[in-house]
Amino acid sequence: MFRERVLAAITLSGAIVAASAIVLETLPDGTVLVFGLGDGGIVREAYPYFSLVPYGFGNFGPFLAAILTCAALTVSVLSVFWYHKWIAAMWVHFSGGAFICSLMPIWFGVMHLTAVGVAIALALAAEFVLALSGWRIFARKIEFDKIFH
Repeated sequence: MFRERVLAAITLSGAIVAASAIVLETLPDGTVLVFGLGDGGIVREAYPYFSLVPYGFGNFGPFLAAILTCAALTVSVLSVFWYHKWIAAMWVHFSGGAFICSLMPIWFGVMHLTAVGVAIALALAAEFVLALSGWRIFARKIEFDKIFH
């Protein structure tokens, strides 16, 4: 009974963290494109994670992170009501993929980072840790049930 309550708390908090990450991803300062001018200057333009403009310029990480975050939110909300082995695996993989994709703008340099982008990466890291914790608790529950029942 205690494990089920802890698991429900973890999945609910994971859903809340995923929802907050999606709210952050809709903000217009999520990702940055840096354009060079002819006179040697640069122009930085900010876009939300759901915009296809950075994707068109080769910065595909933020858009993929946004899509995977939506998938992770769907799976985490589903896992609040019905937790199963394959749901746990999907939640871990979607949240881990979203976290890795949110770090992809670092490949282009520090100029492509924003405070909102760092907050999104931290939120997705927290969601990934929650997904791993829930998966591990659920795996131990299965082992316990196999041994003692």
